[in-house]
Amino acid sequence: MKRCRRCQVNILDETHTCPLCRRVLEYDEMNEESTRMYPNVEFDIGKYNKIKRIFLFILTVVSVVLGFINYITYSGVIWSLIAVVGIIYFGVTVTYSIMNNANLASKILVQTIGAGILVVVIDNVTGYIGWSVNYAVPAMILFANLAIVLLMIVNPMNWQSYFMYQIAITIFSFIPLILFWVKLIDRPFLAILTSGISILILIGTIVFGDRSVKNELIRRFNT
Repeated sequence: MKRCRRCQVNILDETHTCPLCRRVLEYDEMNEESTRMYPNVEFDIGKYNKIKRIFLFILTVVSVVLGFINYITYSGVIWSLIAVVGIIYFGVTVTYSIMNNANLASKILVQTIGAGILVVVIDNVTGYIGWSVNYAVPAMILFANLAIVLLMIVNPMNWQSYFMYQIAITIFSFIPLILFWVKLIDRPFLAILTSGISILILIGTIVFGDRSVKNELIRRFNT
């Protein structure tokens, strides 16, 4: 911003002289800093790297657990490999989108739905065994929920924008239980675990979010 020292006025256009006294204008860096409308927000790379390591650890644990379940229940199909590839894809998408400030929550929701449909189709095409609904779909829903929590931790100032996606994924976590109720799932352990963890995470968000959660719900559902 340019300033006339004689008239004590700030000049916003590209002129080089004061329109009042025709004096040559000076560039005022201090005044420009004081009139900046928005703060210069920097990405906390240290915090991101720490959370990313935790996230990758969770990804690894989930992958190992799925591989172990596949091993002890092996029936001719290595379904865990498909689930692990999907989880790795989600992990790459999460890390890339956070670094580029992308709207990741909606992508996670859409990709979870798409990946769930894909594994069910693969299961049916390869001769239905039930690995998709027993293990892959609940694991993907659980991973998506944990990914939303990661976004809330990384970007706590804007966590409300992820809250509705968290509610949607929690609702989706009941789908495996419904499939068990209609006897399409015969091994409900992972389905029950996914629903339980999703509900606990949602309750935790409401408890720790306090009044801001209620305000967000009112704002979203106000008609």
